[in-house]
Amino acid sequence: MTISKGVLANPNQPFSPNHSPTISYNSAGKSLEPKDFHFDNHGKKVHCDQSKSTSWNGGVLSIKYSPGENTCYVTTNASLSQLYGGNMPHSGVISAMIEVDGNSSDDSDAWPAFWMDDTDPGWPQGGEIDIAERQYSYTESHLIGTPGKEVFGKSMINFGQGGQGLKLEDGSHQYQLRWSYIQDKLQLSTYVDGHQVGSSVTLPDSADQDQQQTAQAILDHFKDMHIKFDTDAHKNINSLKYEMKISNVTVS
Repeated sequence: MTISKGVLANPNQPFSPNHSPTISYNSAGKSLEPKDFHFDNHGKKVHCDQSKSTSWNGGVLSIKYSPGENTCYVTTNASLSQLYGGNMPHSGVISAMIEVDGNSSDDSDAWPAFWMDDTDPGWPQGGEIDIAERQYSYTESHLIGTPGKEVFGKSMINFGQGGQGLKLEDGSHQYQLRWSYIQDKLQLSTYVDGHQVGSSVTLPDSADQDQQQTAQAILDHFKDMHIKFDTDAHKNINSLKYEMKISNVTVS
């Protein structure tokens, strides 16, 4: 797996399978290696045995989910601003090639996600951006940032609702979050294979009265968020096994 900080010549085009960029935290061009990630049990919600649930093969990171909630959550050690070299640009693209392998009959129970959050203040106050999250056979993009009972209710901001992506046995696809600051407003859009999914969201304008706290959490913590990948399940099913394969992750 490689992650890069750089400029996409044409962000509308999917990466070539042979494209293998590198990441740099600074001008020295430090390469990102497995040690630059951390693997955890998501607050003891899953059983993370890194040797059994994760592997690296030819630049591809694999995260497996197996019966008994055995899996790992994978997070970049560096925050978004650090990945940009400590100086946030006015716009950017966060991208990953992802393939989800498993039995398609288990698609409604599998819960793979490509997302971001700032863990420093704790969830959900630090905000959460779900770039692509598959739930009950449907993939969406969400913004979360309000504690309490409304965390998954009226305060959640839904965008990019196309139902596409992260489907079991559907091959490899490129997922992107494209973002920009326009006059102190943050615009977010999600793409699959170069095509926009659903609509864009502009914060704080897109937030109604119930969603203002969520919008503010995203605005306050965006630059401090970390990129995350995980395989999880909506319920512990003894037969459920699937795997997420991640490559060509870029921050540009």
